[in-house]
Amino acid sequence: MSIRCQRAASAAALLACFAVAVCGQEVTSVLLDYFRKRLQDSTHSQPPAYGELLNVVDSISTSSPAAIESALGLLTKALQSKTDNLAIEAAFAMFEIARRPDGGSLLRGRISDLASLLTSKDERLSGGAALTFGYLHQTVPEMTTPILIRHLSGGESSIVKTQIARTLLQSKSVDETAWKVIEAYVKQPATGEVKVANLYAVANSASRSQVFVPFVVQSLNDDNKYVKVAAIYAVNSLGPEARIVALSSVNKLAADPNEDRQVRRVADLFLRGRLGDPSFKPDIPERPQRPQPRN
Repeated sequence: MSIRCQRAASAAALLACFAVAVCGQEVTSVLLDYFRKRLQDSTHSQPPAYGELLNVVDSISTSSPAAIESALGLLTKALQSKTDNLAIEAAFAMFEIARRPDGGSLLRGRISDLASLLTSKDERLSGGAALTFGYLHQTVPEMTTPILIRHLSGGESSIVKTQIARTLLQSKSVDETAWKVIEAYVKQPATGEVKVANLYAVANSASRSQVFVPFVVQSLNDDNKYVKVAAIYAVNSLGPEARIVALSSVNKLAADPNEDRQVRRVADLFLRGRLGDPSFKPDIPERPQRPQPRN
């Protein structure tokens, strides 16, 4: 290679490094400056426009690991804010970090701070933390499993706890102790909304565990139509043995003229082996998938 070519290559390499460095500084300043400014506001009473927060959060997926790490101290401090707006904004950012492929390694040192949110009375914080742990569990299960099991044990059922159960059920490395805690939680008394969520969590279990078959079949007789629909889906997903056990109950639902029309339709699809048809959308309300700041 000629000297001129070598110089040109060196110049190009330097320019590339400079461009990466400048880009990294810009990304870092966006995340740092946003939460630094929010923390310096002594009242935190006036949150910025939601679009501004989205711009900051949306930059996280393309930020360098160093840029993310430089902002974690401020994010953790913001999580502990007594003003819910600021804590929600920080939880939103943590959720997006957890979604990154390297989210587990980036947040290893912040897991205990995130775990404290699981007991928050504000469902935006507790629910957001449960969703965040769902992503972290994919990369650092050895750190998240004990925390999730502890929060699932004891106390009343809730949508937040069901999200925790769902995360554990979707894991392929659930041990016997965890199974007992999950089974006890799913089978305990719950509101109709939580029962529906529990049944869909069972339906999406990675292990297709048969321990839930009696609970699912019993749910086919529930008074709540949404519980019945969810139970049919769960039976269908648990495999041939569960379907055989539930066949008589599902037949009754499909044939009962006094039964809700939606329940009869789902039961009929089950009996004809078409419940997995992607063109069919059950009438089940969706819940938000990530925490929303309060304006």
